[in-house]
Amino acid sequence: MQIDFAAGAAHDPIDKPGVAQLTRGLMDLGAGDMDESEVAMKLADLGARLGGGADTDRSTVSLRTLADPDKRTAAFAIMRAVISEPRFPEAVFERERARSLAALRESLTRPETIVSRAFWAGVYGDHPYGRQPSVESLAAIGIGDLRDFHAASYVARSAVVTIVGALSRAEAEGLALQLTDGLPA
Repeated sequence: MQIDFAAGAAHDPIDKPGVAQLTRGLMDLGAGDMDESEVAMKLADLGARLGGGADTDRSTVSLRTLADPDKRTAAFAIMRAVISEPRFPEAVFERERARSLAALRESLTRPETIVSRAFWAGVYGDHPYGRQPSVESLAAIGIGDLRDFHAASYVARSAVVTIVGALSRAEAEGLALQLTDGLPA
């Protein structure tokens, strides 16, 4: 199962490029009543894998699980919590923002990154595709920015749900509705 949202980097606040990436990165590091360790342990116990990421246009959350109804139901509940109830814990936010800053600083020493950033800025200018995170913009992002971005972008109207597996159409439709019912319209 995969759910995509119009929540990629092109939707970042103008003055804070990097919000979409950080938001998606923290969503499965604590959701509902689970901290990041509980999310990981429950998925491992179920033999399920949660993935996804954010690109220019969209953010994705994907779930790969066994077809057994009990395992599928439990894994699905975790996915639903990640999408609709991320916790964005302060300590995890600080750690992940620091990790993103370190990765950005390191990438800015590589010629291919410098050329790629110049290309995107040159081609797209002030268009959202031309804006890229800087050390300053990442440092300026606060946890409230992530919460606001999630509330505005992870909504039912922009959700595209894809389901493949040993399910009937009715079961798939039911899962899709359950997944989007937990989101603001």
